[in-house]
Amino acid sequence: LFQVIYSRLRNTFFRGKVSLPAADNPARPPKSSLEVSTSMFYENFDRFVVTVKKNGDSAEPVGFVFNRDGIFSWKLSALRLPQQEESRENEELLGLEMSDLHPDPENPGLLMLTTGLHNHATVAQNLPLLELTLNDANDKPVVRRALRPEEYLGKNINVKFEPFSILPIKLRIDASSLSVTGYRIYLFYASAEPERIANQLDPEAIKILPDVPK
Repeated sequence: LFQVIYSRLRNTFFRGKVSLPAADNPARPPKSSLEVSTSMFYENFDRFVVTVKKNGDSAEPVGFVFNRDGIFSWKLSALRLPQQEESRENEELLGLEMSDLHPDPENPGLLMLTTGLHNHATVAQNLPLLELTLNDANDKPVVRRALRPEEYLGKNINVKFEPFSILPIKLRIDASSLSVTGYRIYLFYASAEPERIANQLDPEAIKILPDVPK
């Protein structure tokens, strides 16, 4: 592909000067076993772009950007490569809004957890797992459970994790058999950190009741 690109650029640009074909006498591209198509256009008075793309390829074309260098000369200044599709499971683009865990005043023995999942990606992401850890007075974990989306979303499981969106979470937690004073929340994908699922700590000690009563 790049040999074909070089050949076409060599026929178009010589010693930094550009010679555009006349509209009624277009230049014939060289024959090649690798069929590609090219286009040439001015982005503005001082910038000229040549794009090259393999026929039948759905990816964006490769773009060669030339800036004017003097009156009649041009200089290659940038190469525009096709953008890679952003992953839909990128932990680095996950975030948590401010969270709070407190006793549920309407249901003695239950805890209320409120937080928000933030998607900082430019595409919709898959819903992550939410790891909830409850600690004792010495800040030692007494229970750790990885919650699946259907557990922390309940009947709202069909919601999409849209780009740059915040997904509110509100859970009731039954931890009446435990003595806990602190907590920790962590978001992850099983594809990236499968070991976190295996490293749960007494997950059955707490029950998640996602639907908050009115």
